[in-house]
Amino acid sequence: MNILFYPFPLKGDPYCGKLMSYLVEDGHKMYSLTEVKRDFSIVRKLDAATFNFFENLGDISYIESMYRTIKKTGFLILLKICGIKIYFTLNNKVPHDDRHSGFGLFLIKFQMRLSDKILLLCKNSKGIVNSYIGKKLADKKYYYIGAPLVEQIRDGYKCTRQETINYLFFGNIKPYKNIELLVDVWKELKLENAMLTIVGKPVDENYGKSVFEHCRGISNVNLQLEYVSDTKLNHLILNSDIVIEAFDLKSGINSATLLRAAALDKTMIITKIPLIYDFGEELVFAYAYTDEQSHRKNLQKQIERVYKIRRESPETLENMGKRLHEKIAEVVPEGKVRRRYSALFREHKE
Repeated sequence: MNILFYPFPLKGDPYCGKLMSYLVEDGHKMYSLTEVKRDFSIVRKLDAATFNFFENLGDISYIESMYRTIKKTGFLILLKICGIKIYFTLNNKVPHDDRHSGFGLFLIKFQMRLSDKILLLCKNSKGIVNSYIGKKLADKKYYYIGAPLVEQIRDGYKCTRQETINYLFFGNIKPYKNIELLVDVWKELKLENAMLTIVGKPVDENYGKSVFEHCRGISNVNLQLEYVSDTKLNHLILNSDIVIEAFDLKSGINSATLLRAAALDKTMIITKIPLIYDFGEELVFAYAYTDEQSHRKNLQKQIERVYKIRRESPETLENMGKRLHEKIAEVVPEGKVRRRYSALFREHKE
């Protein structure tokens, strides 16, 4: 099959890179949107198009958001008219970073209605699809593949339990991840023998400066605002006691951070996004919130809870991480996800 794959994976994008590699290994020909724009005759060759994050518009003006929405809508309609199978992957409730998220929400719902299949990375996201397009239509379009657990290479690295209790945030540094709120809560707690490490590349230079200024003068915050290699990141995860992610519940569904941490036997402090229910809420330190005040309060409770457990019974955290790894490996091993994804395209080829 000839497949338009969006977005074409970039270096350092393990999720889309993995999915596309499955299709390439199966002998399918991949095309990027850039190639199609450069040579529109490619559209006539396409059998299918698969979209991740196509609804993302970014931090742009209202007029520009409207213009891009119209262009994307028109392109999707063209693909449908040409008889091309459309597969939409549900990654977020609404785009994380859009200034005018209403356009992105429209594009999510539009892709759901137009698609041949809606690909789900977690089972618990079915309710979101039902609420967007109605259960009757949604029931015809669900296709659960799961988010793959990619086992990580430890390179012989052995971590030793330290006196300092290490909390770790890693990933792209973006506003929806509530890093400033996390730092504020951390600063107020004034925990002894505890360190918060924040690792990742900021979405832009200005936001990186903002986070840096927010952390200025806090002695137990270790900032590494840069891209780090997989090997170094794995060492940081292994050296931590807990991974932490104060996700925005308005948009979040899945977490690549959770899968990466679990692959290295680490549990997490994390908001109650749908993904965690696929594996068991009891294996993570999950919390919900209704507003910023309750977010701060409930995040603080979980940080303190982990701090107490780590001081009194450190093996409890270690065992939770190992059990989380085992559970995710049982539910979404990479091989199982690969077979489900490959079967979808094989089914429509026949």
